[in-house]
Amino acid sequence: MKSIKVITLITALVFSVLLIGNSCLFAAGECFQILLKDGAVTLQPPFEITSAGLYKDGGTIAIVVEDGKGVSLPLCLDGRIKVPQDQRYIYVGATYPTNAKAKQVPMGSTTEKDILKILKSAKYRESRMVRGDLIQSVIERLSSR
Repeated sequence: MKSIKVITLITALVFSVLLIGNSCLFAAGECFQILLKDGAVTLQPPFEITSAGLYKDGGTIAIVVEDGKGVSLPLCLDGRIKVPQDQRYIYVGATYPTNAKAKQVPMGSTTEKDILKILKSAKYRESRMVRGDLIQSVIERLSSR
């Protein structure tokens, strides 16, 4: 009987920590403004990744994030084989770096940090259109900068 109480207490504690961790990710009313080539987009939590795929150009990863209001942000991590590792930027506004709407995000910038925060918090369903391994790869690369 004592072990059941201990297990119940531990389960409740773990669940509480998970809830607190998720709720503290964003301040109340927090939103992110991302500058694009043709203006800006304001994104508000919660976030969902609706697409995450890979180009056969050496490894460019394309992601589309949708916010709580239905606003979409296409972005990509440049992985083209001819681009040196230290010049593989995030681009916003398009899912491929050479697209006319793609805007390069400076490494280490506030925008790049905001994108990392958005990706870390975003929900997604693994499918043919959404590859979780690619999302995690982008998160790992941005976290190590």
